[in-house]
Amino acid sequence: MKLPFKIPSFKIPSFKLPKFGKKKADDDEDDDDFEGFEGLDDMDDAGGSDDAAASEGAGGAGESEAAEAPAEAPDETPAEDPPAEELAADGGDEDAPGGDAGDSSEETVGDGDELEVPDFGDDDDTPDFGDDDDDEDGEGGGGSKKKRLMMIGGGVFVVLLLGGGGAWYFMSGDDGEEKSMRADIDPDVPRVEMAIAPKKRASGGLNAIAAGAKGPGAGAQIAAVSEGAFASIAPPVSADAALAVASDETLVEQTPQGPIPKIADDGRKPWQVYGKPFQAADGERRLGLIVAGLGLSRAATEAAISLLPGSVTLAFDPYADGLIDWAAKARQAGHEVLMMVPLESSAFPHEDPGPMALTTTNDADENRFRLEFILSRMSGYVGVLTTMGSQFAQSDEHLRTFLEEINNRGLLLVEGKNEASTLATTVAAEIGLPRAAVDVVLDETPSKASIDRSFGDVEEIVTESAVGVGVAEPYPASIERILAWATALKDKKIALAPITAIVGRQPVK
Repeated sequence: MKLPFKIPSFKIPSFKLPKFGKKKADDDEDDDDFEGFEGLDDMDDAGGSDDAAASEGAGGAGESEAAEAPAEAPDETPAEDPPAEELAADGGDEDAPGGDAGDSSEETVGDGDELEVPDFGDDDDTPDFGDDDDDEDGEGGGGSKKKRLMMIGGGVFVVLLLGGGGAWYFMSGDDGEEKSMRADIDPDVPRVEMAIAPKKRASGGLNAIAAGAKGPGAGAQIAAVSEGAFASIAPPVSADAALAVASDETLVEQTPQGPIPKIADDGRKPWQVYGKPFQAADGERRLGLIVAGLGLSRAATEAAISLLPGSVTLAFDPYADGLIDWAAKARQAGHEVLMMVPLESSAFPHEDPGPMALTTTNDADENRFRLEFILSRMSGYVGVLTTMGSQFAQSDEHLRTFLEEINNRGLLLVEGKNEASTLATTVAAEIGLPRAAVDVVLDETPSKASIDRSFGDVEEIVTESAVGVGVAEPYPASIERILAWATALKDKKIALAPITAIVGRQPVK
């Protein structure tokens, strides 16, 4: 066949290479290399005569000319091998059937295609590579062709092997590694796989709300417990009367943050208007109970609203979602409502108050901006419940700005912890702010036995001071023990009172 390009002529530097690839005329084993080729069958049909093969390759003459012209006797054995060019001109080697005569630069192969061979000239320094006919394609180069076919086939096999291995490697991914890891796992040990959706990280803090969120309804809910955890708790026998819907526009100020409480022009204050009516019997002591941290768990919030007596005050987390609806449901069930305000803690970051907390590192305007954001989260509440704040409560400047803002909006203050180091008691008394403080955290250890002991502590305080306040989280154990303990209060001459009925009655410490 004809190559798609022409091999250029070039001159090789003067060096001598050993001859190789040259076939001997008397090598009988060469015939084995040509088995299976069609050229051998043609030679057999011509009578197996070397002269006939030479006559066929010399001029492509017909069979009649080959019969009439007697074959010339071969020359005596030459002293040295003739050059390759002379062999090609004389019709090729005896052992190369089908060799054609013609120009030394071109050779006609069996199928009629022309193969261009580079012309190396007649320079004596040109290396002799042996018999060129043995390395060319066609009927006269069967052995070399077979070797080339084997080399091509081997190359194709290697390419396929490498290509298939590469395809398997890239397409299989980590399956191989995963399978090897699974092989090391004991099959008798149960395996559990969980697919957990990635959380959206809140910007600006560790709590579940974005610092840039504005207005009511912005935030997130976290399912802390399931509804089944409260299934065994029986609801109260009688329900409290619903409180009025908080829809008095004269008690609302519209701000860029949203609607926030204010004192009406006629002097009415939200903590008095939204308070729960309460009438204590003569000589009856008062105990205020607050369940805080509501709004983050739907199941816990629903349980606190529907299962607890209406005289239990409910405090909602400002980082929760849907607080307007939660506050309306709580008031419908007869509960007073508080808004929680996080303050800077001296134990930060172990105690993280969140991105909207009031801190001593902020100026007055920034703390006021954050407070307005928190107050705009819902409506109908009577006051605020501070959380943490051990660091903030020791700064007179920052604490006074905060308490004055609360007082100017007609709200009451409930201190989350009644600590001796706090300045809130002194500042509240100076500015005339209605105040209450938590005496006992009922469920620091949320077990039934520990909660019962905490109830015993708050009873002692109520017995000594005629008034006391306890706070708890909406744990199933806490709600169950509050219900059980509230049932026995009447026999102890202690009334469960809303937080507005406690304000101003606690002794100043």
